Amino acid sequence: MGKYQEKLEWMNKFIGEKSYALGYLTLLDFVIAEDSNYYEALFPEISKTFPFLRRIRENFNNLPEIKGYYERETAFKGIFLPTKAMLAVEKK
Repeated sequence: MGKYQEKLEWMNKFIGEKSYALGYLTLLDFVIAEDSNYYEALFPEISKTFPFLRRIRENFNNLPEIKGYYERETAFKGIFLPTKAMLAVEKK
């Protein structure tokens, strides 16, 4: 995670305790919500160090439209990691 550490620290300071990255929902929050799944799967300790990732993802997932989507049977649930990526994670 080395090269991401500095960026995540900057984002953590910038976002602070806001519910969303800029204080209101933007496209950036879609990206953070999605990427936070990957960070948490690959680097579980990250949610303790950078709580804004989980907070934004939870706020995003609790939006009525997003929540409605995930309640559908056809919704893709979970994170998408290609098979090769999972093998690389398991080898560590």
